[in-house]
Amino acid sequence: MGFADQQLQLQVPYSPDDTFNALKTAMEKLPKVKVDSASPTTRTVAAEIGMSLWSWGENISISVVPVEGGSGVTVNSSSKVRTNVLNGGKNAKNIAEIVDALSKELERYPQVS
Repeated sequence: MGFADQQLQLQVPYSPDDTFNALKTAMEKLPKVKVDSASPTTRTVAAEIGMSLWSWGENISISVVPVEGGSGVTVNSSSKVRTNVLNGGKNAKNIAEIVDALSKELERYPQVS
């Protein structure tokens, strides 16, 4: 990871398949996000956020893995231009928006017991 790249790992009490499906739906609802690929086999999503006034854009990668009691989710946000060392705040904001959207979408699914 680069200097300004951000990563967040979290655990949710939902099955990996439900978590992945909720993630895909959540990502599609985020207006600035373009999903490049989503693999149900590996439960990974690759996406990007386009250029803005403050950034050349970011690459997003997310993986969902089974863990005891639910799913582990890892969200990475990295600047498209590596020299943009001040972009850490934007990457952190991207992750927060994705996690918020995922949390809202997961409310529609049953928790694992």
